[in-house]
This record gives sequence, structure tokens and C-alpha cells, in this order.
Amino acid sequence: MLNAQFSMKPDLYLLFFTDDCPYEEELQIILLDKHLKLMDGVKLGGMYTPGILSDIREEGENQLSFAFFSGIRTILQLHPEGFTQLIRRLPPRVRPLRHRFLGKHYLSVRNT
Repeated sequence: MLNAQFSMKPDLYLLFFTDDCPYEEELQIILLDKHLKLMDGVKLGGMYTPGILSDIREEGENQLSFAFFSGIRTILQLHPEGFTQLIRRLPPRVRPLRHRFLGKHYLSVRNT
């Protein structure tokens, strides 16, 4: 289910989808370019881990924050120029949508 969508600079689109499964909810965040080509994405969730997407806020240019897991605020940062990282560092229960060894990443995620 599409829960939220954002138009980001420069000509990028960020989409938030959930599976609508109350006891094992999964959030997928997808970044598309202006031609609707998948650029990057992450999944948040885990087995028997409930989550509810709420309180999405723009925290400045190319940065959003939201709540998904109880008591945890998550910051999503868009890097339009992309970055390369040998080992992509993501918080617990967050994994990449696609594994790209030495590929460019455009989204970073951290918990507060």
C-alpha cells in the first residue's frame, strides 16, 4: 500500500510502501529518478516485528524523519550525487532493497 510520496530535488521521487500486515509489517522506501527508474531503496522490518508508519516530517532539504518501530525515530537522508561504500552501514532491522557491491547508494538511514 502506498503510504506517502515526496518529490525531491533534483527530479527524484521517494515512495513509502507498507505491506499492511499488522504483526510483521514491512516498510519499503523506494527512490526513483525522473524516468521512474529504480535508483535505490531500503526495507525496514523483521520477523514478528510490528511497525506503524507515522509522523513523517521534512527535516530540511533532502532529509526526512519518521516513526516506524515503537520508540525509534528514523532519519532518511537523500544523497543526490550518490556515494559508494564497500559495506553499507544500516541500522538493525534495515536492509537494502537491492544488494549492489561497490555500487552507488543514494539513501542513508540512521536511528535517533
